[in-house]
Amino acid sequence: MIVVIVDHYIRQTPGGAMYRTEPLKVHLFFTQQTATDAFDRALSAGTTRELVDFEDLLSSLFSGPPPMGSDILARCGHDADAQRVIAEFLSARGRFDEAPALAAVVTTVDATTLACLLFGGSVDDIPDGVTSAMATASQIEHASTVVLTGWNEMEQSDLFLLVAALGHLNPSATFVLLGPGGSLGTRASCLDIAEASLNRPGWLHVLSGTFTPRLPHPRLNAFRYENCRPFHPGRLAELLSFGLGDELPGRLIRSAGFCQLASRPRTAFLWDQCGTEFGFAAPAIEAYSSEPVAFGQDLAIFGLDLDVAQTVAALDECVLDDTEFLLGPDGWKTLPDPFPR
Repeated sequence: MIVVIVDHYIRQTPGGAMYRTEPLKVHLFFTQQTATDAFDRALSAGTTRELVDFEDLLSSLFSGPPPMGSDILARCGHDADAQRVIAEFLSARGRFDEAPALAAVVTTVDATTLACLLFGGSVDDIPDGVTSAMATASQIEHASTVVLTGWNEMEQSDLFLLVAALGHLNPSATFVLLGPGGSLGTRASCLDIAEASLNRPGWLHVLSGTFTPRLPHPRLNAFRYENCRPFHPGRLAELLSFGLGDELPGRLIRSAGFCQLASRPRTAFLWDQCGTEFGFAAPAIEAYSSEPVAFGQDLAIFGLDLDVAQTVAALDECVLDDTEFLLGPDGWKTLPDPFPR
């Protein structure tokens, strides 16, 4: 007899019979500030369970084994990085044989605010203190469900574009248009979704060659930029100082992946951009490896009315030319590098 174990909640009796335990189910909720009131109303209409703070949940997991067969609803910080939150949950639950399951990751965003963050608009249209674009992108990309509030105030064509863009950022999420007076329940997956949530981002699918847009749109495009040569740090900094998207026709919505600076030839950086925000940092794995995790540039790029050829040309201008490349790693280290160390 062949037995396929689909998750770690399957158990076997001494006699060989298979049965499934009912673990503690954890629901993680990310909420944009401008969508908080609508989310709170909808959740209270759908369930009587109270929200706990995610940090309190982590503390409780480290203090003892969790109760089985129940549900916990945890609210995460507005600016929390969803990947980090899920990774912390995985680390905390790994201490137990009967580990709690991640049942749902729900991200609630205000449609108008999100459109301004992704597509651009007047700064006056974005309320003070709103969640950063990069944090919002992470929360959308790792969600099992994305809830849109305030969508009824948008033109139908604008709403269609926004939903299509969400389907590019996260091709496998369920999208919910929450109307006035609507409710949110706590429907959970029957399987643990932690690993699946870490692999939901559309940019990962672009880099792996498995990307298919959830909802195609003629104004949206997604492509992979690859170049085996490292970036000249000075020219890249100059391009970014003007705003990469500002130098191109169309709008650069989201780009993410791996990049390499010639001045630091042994380090591959994580490239992270959304809207007008940009940052990069060395991944944690670099601290444990003598070799970089990637060579050259490997970026997933999502744009609105973006000219792909001009985007590629602008990035190509930033890599080392033939003369610079022949200097080798020792020569590259002498190049001016304005980026923080």
